[in-house]
Amino acid sequence: MKSSVFKFDFPVSLTASIIIPNYNGLCFLQNCLHSLRTLDFYNDFYETIVVDNGSTDSSVLFISENFPEVKIVQHPVNQGFGKAVNSGIKTSRGKYVVLLNNDTITDRNWLKELVKTAESDEKIGIVGSKLLFLDEKDVINNAGSYISFPTGDSGDIGYRQIDRGQYEFQRRVPAVCGASMLIKRNLIKKIGALDADFFLYYEDTDFCWRARLHGREIIFNPHSIVYHVHAGTSKEWSPFFTFYAFRNKILMCLKNAPFLFFSLAVVSYGRQIIKEFNTDRRSIHFKILYSLLKNFLRFYKKRHYVRTSLKKIKEQEVFLLFTRRKYRKVKEIKTIGIYNAYFPTLGGGELLMGAMARALLELFPGSFLEIICHPHSAFPDPSIFNHQLLEKWFSMCNFPYNLQKRVSLRVIKLPSLSPYHVQKIASKIWLSLASAKYDIFVNNTYRSNIIAFGRLNIYNCMFPQRLNGMSYTPFTHLRAFLNYKFLTSYNIFLAISLFTRNHMESYWKISPFVLYPPIFSDNSSHFNSQKKENIILTVGRFFGGKGHVKKHDVIIDAFKRVCDEQEKNNWSLVLIGRRQHDTATQRYIKSLEEKAQGYNVRFFFDAPTEILNEFLSKAKIYIHATGYGEDPVKNPDRFEHFGLAVLEAMFFGVIPIVFHGGGLSETVKHYFNGFLFKTEKELVHYLKYVIASSDKDIEKMRMRAKETAKRFSFINFKEKLELLLQNYF
Repeated sequence: MKSSVFKFDFPVSLTASIIIPNYNGLCFLQNCLHSLRTLDFYNDFYETIVVDNGSTDSSVLFISENFPEVKIVQHPVNQGFGKAVNSGIKTSRGKYVVLLNNDTITDRNWLKELVKTAESDEKIGIVGSKLLFLDEKDVINNAGSYISFPTGDSGDIGYRQIDRGQYEFQRRVPAVCGASMLIKRNLIKKIGALDADFFLYYEDTDFCWRARLHGREIIFNPHSIVYHVHAGTSKEWSPFFTFYAFRNKILMCLKNAPFLFFSLAVVSYGRQIIKEFNTDRRSIHFKILYSLLKNFLRFYKKRHYVRTSLKKIKEQEVFLLFTRRKYRKVKEIKTIGIYNAYFPTLGGGELLMGAMARALLELFPGSFLEIICHPHSAFPDPSIFNHQLLEKWFSMCNFPYNLQKRVSLRVIKLPSLSPYHVQKIASKIWLSLASAKYDIFVNNTYRSNIIAFGRLNIYNCMFPQRLNGMSYTPFTHLRAFLNYKFLTSYNIFLAISLFTRNHMESYWKISPFVLYPPIFSDNSSHFNSQKKENIILTVGRFFGGKGHVKKHDVIIDAFKRVCDEQEKNNWSLVLIGRRQHDTATQRYIKSLEEKAQGYNVRFFFDAPTEILNEFLSKAKIYIHATGYGEDPVKNPDRFEHFGLAVLEAMFFGVIPIVFHGGGLSETVKHYFNGFLFKTEKELVHYLKYVIASSDKDIEKMRMRAKETAKRFSFINFKEKLELLLQNYF
């Protein structure tokens, strides 16, 4: 029983058809339709259709007299939102069908941004806008819609949050709001149009759920902006609103969800009835129950069609975008745990952990934080250097003294078993159990896929590992189940860059938020004022083998070429970084020292923060070559995931020359605040260019580099983290 199937009466001849359902919305139409006249979009490429649902306020007469270009479709009585939209679709001629509420005002780029996203990928079926409140234009109404497990509720992501860029990037979402929603016409032909039996509310979420089951992507575009009067036609939580909101949630789950999910949603609603049985909502709930029984058979038939004919992808992939919403009182947060297996290395990942730790301790004043780590083959047992490690970390992250008292190091002794696979599984179980004691648990470990058991779990991802690589088949199904449990155990996934986010979406089929790491140089102005010298600097951890290596050899070779090709050269190359204590790293460092012999190259291993800041303040050029010579398809993890050290250098006014790959191009813009190279020849060329330029010539670039870095402050980081956490607290 395919819902709302019909043939289109008109040929597709336009880019977009904007469909506006209207019921007694005369007070909104003037502003809404006028905003469409000012769109940055060719008038001949789109049409506007208003479907009137039996209005009695002269809406039709007003439109015909003041907006003659608008096509009007009239219903004699109010037939609901879905029926109105479907009537508009039948008379439309656009390649894209765009739903728009009458109580909205569109931004000039609204339609252009929707179409641009829709045309970027054929897998995309639906695109949604960012909705801001009309009377509070900096407050979010909707930044995509969530579907929660196990209640089946749908709602607005970011609702009533101040818009401070926390949702500034496109992302996959489980659903978008029908107040502004682009749908590809070919998707409607495949899965049907909106379900008119809902009458009002949840038609958009139901349609999105069907689209996801059919394997099409739903994208939230924050640059397509609409100003919205929330629940302008039907007042929020009025008896009318309440009836359709509760009833349609259950009908939507009956139609689309697996039986267990539907059962849990019914149980959740049953608890709601018991909770409100002695309130004035009791009569509404009786009406809802009667309507559910009346519509059960009809929606069960629809369920059979959706679950057997439309469904093309695995259920797990659909659920990975759902949200587990657990509202907590802030005063309940007492214990915070951050797992970082590589804490003793005190590298860029540990700087990121420091930002997260500081922010959480400041956001939850009564909490205490434990850093969770364990012995590793690459460094000694961290419990031996417990106090010294923390002190170095506090210094590196500019940790306030009043917060240091609330931090401790928890070293876990992992089980020692054989064979290796048994030990690996046992270690993951051990670490998973260790997470259970925390109110907030943060996994800040590279390539970790432990299942989290905290009350609120956050995965802070530098770069994701592929989860489907299995070298042995007997445990394939078990591995797949554990991977799914890993992904569903975390409430929030954070990516440190767009580069990381794109790979998380590809590998894990989830939708993370981008939260850029901050720099910690805000209070280093006394270093920043020092005079620049002819120093080329690179900062990065020294370790041997393959993987996320920093390509020190490439940098040394380029420096040697510059020195050899210039008669007079008074420049020096300084390499700073912490080193691992394994044999492979020792061999790697020895090879670098041999390569640098005879040239003005200096190495500083495990240097304190003061030394690093001193060279940052003096250096004129910063080189970063991570990712050079690597295959972006086979080994994307070997590229720089973000480049926090590069930002630190830019804050000090050092001109960055970085490899064009990974996350580095998100902050370094070629010939604007630095340079991007792809070959060693280009690296040498840009080195010569900056060396030959006077300070006056490159001062503008130096200042632009500083201004770029200042945007990545700890204050901005904490503010965005707080706004993301507001979805749960």
